[in-house]
Amino acid sequence: MFTVRRRFVTVFFAIAAAPALVLSAAAETLSPPVAHAHPVPAIYNQECAGESPSHVIRGYRVSPRHGDFALLRCGTDSYGYYHIKKRRGFFGESTNAAIQKTLDMRNRAERSGSSVTYVWDHSGFLQNRLVIENMLYSDGGHKGVITFYTATR
Repeated sequence: MFTVRRRFVTVFFAIAAAPALVLSAAAETLSPPVAHAHPVPAIYNQECAGESPSHVIRGYRVSPRHGDFALLRCGTDSYGYYHIKKRRGFFGESTNAAIQKTLDMRNRAERSGSSVTYVWDHSGFLQNRLVIENMLYSDGGHKGVITFYTATR
């Protein structure tokens, strides 16, 4: 048994634990929630209720120097808030914090057409991957966050 310590959270798990359990526990305890002026995820369902997939519910700071933001839109089952929630099974404040931490701590950016995948290698065998689509949306803004997940290297 070993302990992973992050500022406010301590997680204990057995080395022999199932990989999915380890991935879930490690990914959600990387950092405490960050303070921001955007709505908290608990109300995202309410904010997306009755709205179009293009409705923006949050912005993540991509470049502090240039003030660039990646938009999180309500989306559909294939991108945005609904996609991430469906894929992960939840979308909590820890997911918000992990997305921003991935942008802040990224090791590399992989470009493919008009999308960019930001990768943050952490904890030796895990990496966060955040895909952002830069194609313009009908409202003139970028399509924004497509997906976010934690994977093994």
